[in-house]
Amino acid sequence: GSPDLLDEPLGQYGFVVVQDPDDRAELFPAVMPAGRKTDMLKDLTKTLQRWDFAVLALSVVLINLPYLPDVYVPTHDSMYGFQLFYFFYNNFFFHGEIAQWMPYDSFGLLSNHEQLAFLTPFNYLAGLIGAVVRFENVLLLFKLSILFQQFIFLLGMYLLSRLIFFSRATTFIVCLASFSCGADLY
Repeated sequence: GSPDLLDEPLGQYGFVVVQDPDDRAELFPAVMPAGRKTDMLKDLTKTLQRWDFAVLALSVVLINLPYLPDVYVPTHDSMYGFQLFYFFYNNFFFHGEIAQWMPYDSFGLLSNHEQLAFLTPFNYLAGLIGAVVRFENVLLLFKLSILFQQFIFLLGMYLLSRLIFFSRATTFIVCLASFSCGADLY
């Protein structure tokens, strides 16, 4: 190891792992220049600590923004989920009840399997609100239900991460990584 690194005070410095020739990792304090850059980094960290969830929520909106216009139609499993949402929403919108059977799909069987497998509580909430306000753009309603679902997922991950991790930066990174892969819902 380097003896001059060991002489540094540990107060405001981080640590660096240095690999020595014997393949043993040793922990040394990292030498960082004190001064303006360190103070600016501390101020930025304090600001992010106050606004970390707001930044994450804004990131969720920005990730979903390209998918919200009607020109983007979901594909694969999301398309099947949208078709089922469309079927159940239309039945509720026009007849005031949730469809109990699917005459043109699933060989005319009862619809409870598809209802349980693909409709989330947020789909039900969006369908109820859409029917009350007579919202006719079903695709946008489906996308908004997915966005709301991602917000609730983010909130849960944020609260769980705050319980598990001491560092707010770790919480931020875990939340950012967890919902960033949610775009495949479309």
